[in-house]
Amino acid sequence: MHMDEKMKEEARMFTDWERSCRASNLNIGPINEALFRLYEDVSGRVLTDQVKQHILRNQH
Repeated sequence: MHMDEKMKEEARMFTDWERSCRASNLNIGPINEALFRLYEDVSGRVLTDQVKQHILRNQH
């Protein structure tokens, strides 16, 4: 499998998994918190609780 195809497949599988977790009402809060921390570390920015809540409310 070509690398681009492999990356696209991996991204699709992750997206499918995330949707499945949300559909099952699985608690993915710890995952969201880890992603917020990763974003803050990489970007050098700090997300307020208000911004985090806005992001969580608008996830699809």
